[in-house]
This record gives sequence, C-alpha cells and structure tokens, in this order.
Amino acid sequence: PSTKDIVRKVACPIKLFDYLATGLPVVTVNGLWWSDLVKIHNIGLAVEDEPKSFAEAINELLSSPDKIDAMSRKAIDLIERQYNWREMTKKLLEIYSKII
Repeated sequence: PSTKDIVRKVACPIKLFDYLATGLPVVTVNGLWWSDLVKIHNIGLAVEDEPKSFAEAINELLSSPDKIDAMSRKAIDLIERQYNWREMTKKLLEIYSKII
C-alpha cells in the first residue's frame, strides 16, 4: 500500500497500470488521485490508510470471485481503451502540437 505523503500524491504509480493491464483488481488507500480512478471505474477497492482496512479489503476480494472477475474485466477494458501507450502518446502529441 502507498502512503499519503507528498511524493505519492503527485507521482504516477506505473505498477497500478501494470496490475490493471493483467486484470488484477487493486486495493489502494483513499486520498490519492488514483484511489478516485479505482472507485470511479470500479476496478478495485479504496480504503482507509490503516492495515486493518487494507487487510479487510483484500479478504473481501478474495472471498468474492464474481467481484474479482467483474473488476478484472473492467480493468482490462480501461487499459485497452484509455490508459495505454497508444492513447497516451496521442494525448501527448496533441499537447506538443498546441505548444509548437
């Protein structure tokens, strides 16, 4: 789990996108920009920044194969549609074109 220090608040957690690309639902802590992403797209669980909440969320997922399957499909779909190098490159090139 990540902490809510300043580095985590501004950094991009590449491992999050690696996990999602393989269809692995994630458990993260509330209060980080990617916890909103997880909640909005229902691709994992976002919990309080404490070990007990984190453990309970992991157990919730492990005891719900249907929930894991649904989140897994949503995660893969999100990566294929939006968070992949092809789409990110298009957005970056659009920004560069406006600047130049």
